[in-house]
Amino acid sequence: MLKNISLSDEKINFIISELKKTFEDKKNFQEFSVKSLRKQVDTITNRLYKIYLDKLDDKIDEKFWQELNHKLQKEKDELNYQLHQHENSDKNFIENANLIFELAKNASSLWLRQTDEEKRKMLNLLCSNFSYKDGELDIELNSPFAEMYNINRQKLPVNTDNSILLDDNILYLDKIKHPGLDSNQ
Repeated sequence: MLKNISLSDEKINFIISELKKTFEDKKNFQEFSVKSLRKQVDTITNRLYKIYLDKLDDKIDEKFWQELNHKLQKEKDELNYQLHQHENSDKNFIENANLIFELAKNASSLWLRQTDEEKRKMLNLLCSNFSYKDGELDIELNSPFAEMYNINRQKLPVNTDNSILLDDNILYLDKIKHPGLDSNQ
């Protein structure tokens, strides 16, 4: 199975090209999101400053200030958490993309060199379900490894629109979701 998810140099070059496009799109989305989140944090910070000044000037009472301060701090904390998630998503994206790339190049040889713990992690990344029935092991591969396996098994060329015809279904390679990443990353 591992030899069947290893791709040719031509297919590796295609994956590199797609990863570059995906990374650029992700980078643009992240820059927009971070800018928006920082603006919201700045707005809340200014509001917190203003309500504190209002409290000092006796324009609002202590109870109202505490309630509003608590609410705004909670919103600010949530926005800061989202900012932190965006900052960490680059690291996760690059690590996952690099791992997918390495597995596409040489999964079989990597398997042979790994420790038991590394093999367990590799199986968790590659496979979603295992079942054993009547003496046969059935393995369900995660995307994009299932697609790599099918591409190699069927020896199909990639079309100019980044699609491959698989058993009467069209697979668009630029729509493959990478394991470990959600739609916000």
